[in-house]
Amino acid sequence: MGTDYVDRDTGRPSFDTPQAAQAFTELRSLLPFMDPQVTTFAQPAVQQQMYNGSAAIAIMFSGRMLDLTDPANIRFATDFGFAAPPSVAGGDVLYNALSVDGWAIPENTEVDKDLLFRLVAASVGEEASRAAVPAAFPAREGSVTPASSPFAPAQLTALGKAPPPEPFPWTSRISNETRPVVADVLAGRTTIPDGQRQMQEIATAIVAEYRR
Repeated sequence: MGTDYVDRDTGRPSFDTPQAAQAFTELRSLLPFMDPQVTTFAQPAVQQQMYNGSAAIAIMFSGRMLDLTDPANIRFATDFGFAAPPSVAGGDVLYNALSVDGWAIPENTEVDKDLLFRLVAASVGEEASRAAVPAAFPAREGSVTPASSPFAPAQLTALGKAPPPEPFPWTSRISNETRPVVADVLAGRTTIPDGQRQMQEIATAIVAEYRR
């Protein structure tokens, strides 16, 4: 819906807004297309359903899409189409998530840290990034082009319409701690208004901790 967890101007969580209610409503409207175990599913399980033909549509991350194009994995390999995630109302923000993997050198490593740094630098260099396509989407501009893979155009469209990041210390905590509430609302164990109230209370408490 293009709304942040926490309003950037007021610092107030946004879970009791009309946009949050609409987001819940839109999500629940997709239930007929979901597996009954959707709230506990992980990407490998979704991918397996695509393999065995028990699912016909899925939202997947880049690294797992390449497996769907391999005839050794699935008899439908040449039949898949790839598209950017849908939008609630045809707007500029898609039903999207952008995850970027990174590297870290542990403080207690016994390996030479300069060597590790050089290995990391080589692995994300221009040549290595281009070689990683289409199995991955390197975080290096220009590595992926529309001709790179069957799903590159969809990836580029999705990336261009990903929601802006929320670079705040409370974002990940709010996401993690409200997730059970989302699952309860989706499963019908909690009403949408009650879910909004619970999430607003959780987020308000988390933000307050960081502002003490």
